[in-house]
Formats: sequence, structure tokens, C-alpha cells
Amino acid sequence: MNLYTSAGGLFETHVTWEDIEEDMQRELDTAASFGPNKTAKNIGDGRGFMSRIVLIDPDWQQKDKDLPEKFVVKILTQLTLNQFMAEMSKDTDFDSSYINEEYMAALEYQQKRLHNTEVTVYNHIMSLPEGKIPRVKIYYMRKFSESNPVKGYIIMEYKDNIKPVHIYQNVSIEAIKEVLRVKAVLEAKSLKFTEEEKEVFTKKPFSEIFAQFFNGNTAENFVKGFAQFGDGKLADRAERLEKISPDILDFVWADQLADELDFYIFNIKETTVTNE
Repeated sequence: MNLYTSAGGLFETHVTWEDIEEDMQRELDTAASFGPNKTAKNIGDGRGFMSRIVLIDPDWQQKDKDLPEKFVVKILTQLTLNQFMAEMSKDTDFDSSYINEEYMAALEYQQKRLHNTEVTVYNHIMSLPEGKIPRVKIYYMRKFSESNPVKGYIIMEYKDNIKPVHIYQNVSIEAIKEVLRVKAVLEAKSLKFTEEEKEVFTKKPFSEIFAQFFNGNTAENFVKGFAQFGDGKLADRAERLEKISPDILDFVWADQLADELDFYIFNIKETTVTNE
């Protein structure tokens, strides 16, 4: 069993209705059960490639307390990425032949590692005082392990009317300050991680993780697909991207970027002081 082949659970994953129902009954301490009109909706398409984001309406039966009318399950899988690659291959000259079992198995290892790290971080965030940082309620999280190789997921509160902010959009200074305040809290909280917990974090995210996505001809294929996107309207930009790709995809350099910038800024300060 693995994360890159279809299974019989929710949206072809290994996670079933029974898994989610049992988890919620246990965590919410309720005897209520999911009803015949329960629904699951995939709300994650176009918002990432490493998981299925599933909105659950459980249709609670025999409610014995106040229970969430809806909630979200984030299920780790490669099926979303595989679907995206297949669609690219149909619409463009994207060559997906390099995506073989060896590639997918290597990617799965990193996915599981990242998911377990995410669970570790959330466990620390959940211990923060209420209101310290904005966060959704987490009902249950399941890590991957030797005894649980294919069911990694997070069940969380559903928030509607959420507006995504994309990297290309401008934001206000006040919004940036809010993000920086949260980042400061998280940085301080990271000092509480145990040595064992720190071991699950990668120290070289670009060369250890992102390099998995861009081995072989992946980058070349993405640029080719980008050039053909929108009837070729982006062809000139794709050509420019192709020229600078070797620098962008220098993952070892990217992992050292913080040290490089620190050295650069330090030298600027030293030069300024000397000139004064």
C-alpha cells in the first residue's frame, strides 16, 4: 500500500468514513453517529498538490451535545499531484514518463516526513493560550508510522468565507505586522521543541525536499507547459524563465541563502562603519 495508488476511501484515499467517524466520536466524547445524508466535498482542487482537502457534513444522528455541523479533513496523498500531471500531459507537451514508481516512492517518504512534522508543530501551537495567535480548532491528527503507513490526516474546524491571499497580491503594512507578530510567537515556541522533535525537521528543505520535485526533466517540462499555457500568451516569459532556471534550481545555494544574506549584510555594516 502507498500514497500514489487509488484506494477505497474518501476520494480514492485510504482514509474511510469509519476512520473519521470513530475519531470524532472519541475526541468529542459523543455517542452520536454519522447519518445517511452525510456528504464529503473536495474543496482543495487548485489549492495545493500534496493532499485532499475534504469538507465533511456528517449529518449527525442522535446528538447528545453541541457538535460541529461541518469540519475539514486534510488527507495526505499523491493522487492530487498525479491528477495534475496527467492533465498537464493532455493539454501540453509535458512529458510525465519520468514519474515512475521510484520517483513516487521517494516523494512519499518526504511527504510522510513533512506531515509528521506538521503534526508536531500543531501540537505545540495547540498548547498556546487561547487568542495568542489566530488558529483553527484541531479535532484530531494522525501521524504516519510503521503500523500506520497510509493514513495520515488532520481533522480540523471549518471556517467559511475565508479569502486566500496569493503571493502576487499586495497587502497592507498592518497585515504584514500581524504576520510578523505570529511568526515571532512561533519562533519563540520553537525553543520548546525537544531534541527528538527537532530530528524530524529537515535542515536542508530545498535540496532534500524540493529537489525531489525537480529531478530529471521536470523543470524543463514545467517551462514547456508554461510556454503553452493560455494559447502561448506566456511564451516570452517562459523563455526568460528557462534562461534563469539553473540559478533558481540551485537548491544547495538556496539552503545557504540565509547565511549568504547574513554575511552580505554584516559586510555592508562593517564597510559603513569603516567609511564613517
